Amino acid sequence: MQKLRDYLTENNITRRDFAAKIGVDQSVLSRFCNDLARPSLDTAFSIERETAGAVPASYWVSCDTKQTPAETTSAAPTSTPNEDAA
Repeated sequence: MQKLRDYLTENNITRRDFAAKIGVDQSVLSRFCNDLARPSLDTAFSIERETAGAVPASYWVSCDTKQTPAETTSAAPTSTPNEDAA
């Protein structure tokens, strides 16, 4: 199993060309290559087809993506309820 970034490098394929082949924007493909996002199931299968199975769709199920702070931050309450209030 190979990472998409490695596959593209080893096969001298530009991100722009590969993005066009699988029907996504180059910036989206860059996020996939840098493990910042996971493709949809349809796109994951497109990647698998275009790489002749070198990057299987199952890779995306098991890969850990780096989350941005906005994705990991949850809304915290700004105040605590007054325990004495009835």
